[in-house]
Amino acid sequence: MDTNELVVLIAAIQGAATLITAGVAYLAWRTSLRGTKATEQATTAAEASARAAEASERAAEALARIETERRHDELRPRMSLTPKQEPDRIPGHSNLFAVVANTGDRDYRYRATIRYATGGSTDVRSGTLLAGTTERVHVTDLALSRPETLEIVFEPNGWECSCGRGEHEHWRLRWTIPYEEVTHDAETSQPEKAGEGR
Repeated sequence: MDTNELVVLIAAIQGAATLITAGVAYLAWRTSLRGTKATEQATTAAEASARAAEASERAAEALARIETERRHDELRPRMSLTPKQEPDRIPGHSNLFAVVANTGDRDYRYRATIRYATGGSTDVRSGTLLAGTTERVHVTDLALSRPETLEIVFEPNGWECSCGRGEHEHWRLRWTIPYEEVTHDAETSQPEKAGEGR
């Protein structure tokens, strides 16, 4: 069900709730003339009206949540990662970098962490990635360690996302390091979308 269908559904529910409320008022006046039994009927009708109003409110809240999630997804970082192997100054050593390109039109703050299969992790870099720019993130000295993933957490920089998640781990991208590609022909790879800070 798309956003337009939800808007139509909510409008129909709210219209029905308005009609029920008007009907309840009429029934209350009409039945008040009939004594105790009429009072019971008015109470039942008022309860039905309250339930309809609650249903309308829940539907409106659901639509607001859906729209907020859609907007949050729309604002997510548009990034590409390219593994790059470069020789080190130490003979026999080479370094692995991830060249992170911001292909979107928004600026982001980021924090990059490498994660090992053993469960350990190391923060390797943080900074600001402006729209249309790239950053080189040092992942590892290939002679010393082979981390399993590079994880980058992005936050809005100079603008706000309306999702209400606050700041810390707003969007999280994970990149499984493809060592077989690195040692041969390093091509651009897309990061995995993971959790998005939810």
